[in-house]
Amino acid sequence: MDFDDVLSQLQIGSFGRYQKLIFLLVLFPATWPYSFLGWGNQIFMSGIPTDFHCRLPGKLSQSDVFRWLPEKMDDGKEVIDRCHISHAYTAHAAGSLSSLFFVSYVADRYGRAFAYFGCYVVVLVASIGAAFAPTFTWFSVARFFIGIGLDRTFMLPVMTAMEIIGSKPRALMSVLVAVYYTAGSVMVGALSYFVRSWRVYALLTSLPMLLLLFAFLWFPESPRWLLSEKRYTELAHMLEDIVEVNGNGSLDEEDCQTTVDPEKNQ
Repeated sequence: MDFDDVLSQLQIGSFGRYQKLIFLLVLFPATWPYSFLGWGNQIFMSGIPTDFHCRLPGKLSQSDVFRWLPEKMDDGKEVIDRCHISHAYTAHAAGSLSSLFFVSYVADRYGRAFAYFGCYVVVLVASIGAAFAPTFTWFSVARFFIGIGLDRTFMLPVMTAMEIIGSKPRALMSVLVAVYYTAGSVMVGALSYFVRSWRVYALLTSLPMLLLLFAFLWFPESPRWLLSEKRYTELAHMLEDIVEVNGNGSLDEEDCQTTVDPEKNQ
């Protein structure tokens, strides 16, 4: 049975008060790490030197090239060589690519909520580590691990949001997700205007994520995932909560179990 059929048969409501509250207060804010720590974040940390070159002058050893971050002094200010910036971008992209091979499996095997907060913790620790990176190499390592989890911290909440409602409101939800992402990007841009130290900037964009850890208490599991995994008891309890919050009366537990569990219909 499809979850849309469950919503229809039990008259739960495909876009009621429960779904709206969860979207606005939990799922959509959970996408903000993608705004705070994505490509734009790294651009603001990188700086823009007036003179840059990919082939450094003189005879430099490999250890001379990969040294402290920021890279060099320009008019008394620390700036970063653009070639090293591209290396950090490559590390981030490599982390994002590598996550394709296992995060989706974790989300399907252990649930959307588990996969999201696993990625979230990895990104949080790596982003704080990037602010204290002693060398460019360690900075790139931190960006690699940020890349592993960052894209999934956007995709998994959106996936859960789409799986908790019916088919009709999904177009509207995709627009609202873009609004939340844009709001996060505006905040990051405003912060970069006032904070000039890349280390302080990296730390400030990481620490607010600690507050979102409390979202784990309300982050819902995907009912469609529960249905596909035949976890009917958990699904029935979740549907009862949705009906109660949506104000659609009460849901008989036995009727709910019978509807979601095909074995009880036999």
